[in-house]
Amino acid sequence: MDANEGRFNQKKNDYTIKWVRELIKLQKKEQEKGLPKDVEPIKWVKIDLSRDGGIDRVGPDIVIQGRDENMAIERKDVSDFVSSVISGHVFDQVYDGLCKVQNAKAVLLIEGTWRKPFAKREYLRPSAMGAYAKFVAKTPLQIVHSENASMTANLIRDWNRHYNDITEYEWKPKKVHIPARKPVGLRDIAYTMIMSVPKIGSDRALDIVKKMPEPKTMANLAIQPLARLKKIVGPKMGELMFHVFQIPLEREVKSPLGDLQTFLDDEETIAQELLVD
Repeated sequence: MDANEGRFNQKKNDYTIKWVRELIKLQKKEQEKGLPKDVEPIKWVKIDLSRDGGIDRVGPDIVIQGRDENMAIERKDVSDFVSSVISGHVFDQVYDGLCKVQNAKAVLLIEGTWRKPFAKREYLRPSAMGAYAKFVAKTPLQIVHSENASMTANLIRDWNRHYNDITEYEWKPKKVHIPARKPVGLRDIAYTMIMSVPKIGSDRALDIVKKMPEPKTMANLAIQPLARLKKIVGPKMGELMFHVFQIPLEREVKSPLGDLQTFLDDEETIAQELLVD
């Protein structure tokens, strides 16, 4: 189990992630009842799967090591899945991570009800469902949906049992190989920073990065001259981008642009500027 997924809350004296707590409860109940002879108790350990072997990796949340086969699982609750689709993070996890794991069956486990993330953001449904459909149609990934944390714990318990049935297998498979992360360059940093500016989508952010001249200034938009930003993205958006990375985070400091909300609500002007090459 990835160390982040299995993190422990010292104040509450319990595991932070609910499905892990549910798994512990399952183990305790089974120990009290007594396990069948052909079933071994779950043995799990927390490690940093994103830093396996000293190399940054696109690690899953759970790896089940079986006697005949392995399984690599990325678990996301529905809200996290929708958010990661919008940010684009889930595509890196699937294409550069799960789909390239060697010696393990790759599973994307989505937990919870779809009503929750779409309750007040129904406009996100097409993007989320489009990504869901694409993963099913275009990748070897197996997608499993669980209703709640308790079902997640039961699934993982049962998968572990199937992979470790001592009545059938005697040998263990090869070590699971988790793919390495792509190196993060200055363009990646600049792209991420620009994406955080309101009104700029992924395509526009990429266009802006391509126009950035010197690599030495890409990673820090705060030192980009205001005139250059205005030339690249338009006067109004250039001013917004410049001040987004200049404004101190203290709450009492007022924006040099005045009311930022009014500034951002001027959809027509910003939209016209974003259309200008």
